[in-house]
Amino acid sequence: MLLLMLLLALLCVGGCADLSCSPQPVGETEDVATGTESTGASASTTRPSTATTEPSTTTTNSTTTTSSTTTTLGPMDAYRAEMRAWRDEYSPRLSGSYTAISTMRDPMHPSATEIQAAADLDRVLSAMASELEGIKPPAHVSSTHAEYLASMEEMAEGAHDLSEAMKNGKAFRTVSAMTAFAVSWEKGEPARTALESTLGFSLSG
Repeated sequence: MLLLMLLLALLCVGGCADLSCSPQPVGETEDVATGTESTGASASTTRPSTATTEPSTTTTNSTTTTSSTTTTLGPMDAYRAEMRAWRDEYSPRLSGSYTAISTMRDPMHPSATEIQAAADLDRVLSAMASELEGIKPPAHVSSTHAEYLASMEEMAEGAHDLSEAMKNGKAFRTVSAMTAFAVSWEKGEPARTALESTLGFSLSG
């Protein structure tokens, strides 16, 4: 029995000589396949979560409303505007033609330039009278407007007679037509002055 116990003791001593009998730290385990040690505490690697937030772009279409204010002229202001436009269109042409005729040196023998001026005066006065007739004045100015229109129509007729006489070389008719035209021009002066006073501006430009 004693012999058996001694034999077991010898076996234990021999086994520790071949194998490491030092205690391993708690928590360390040996990987038999790789021979590496790993700690018992689980080393967990936490990858930071990258959240990409795209900026939200809100496009606001701003609509600008421009209010257009239309000013409506009263009857008298509208009449003044029409008469001013009428004057501005014809006054320069009338002035040039009338000056050429009124300064004619020899009505018995007009020059080609003077004959052309008489034809121009005829066309201008005819157009002026026609357009003036289409302008409708306010009621309280209607009589003054009518008198001025009548004087314009009379001058237009006189200018036509003068142009025809000069173009056809009718000396005596030319002199007669010039006299009639001058008279009608003077007759229209009161009506023109009265209308200019009402309008507040000159009709001769």
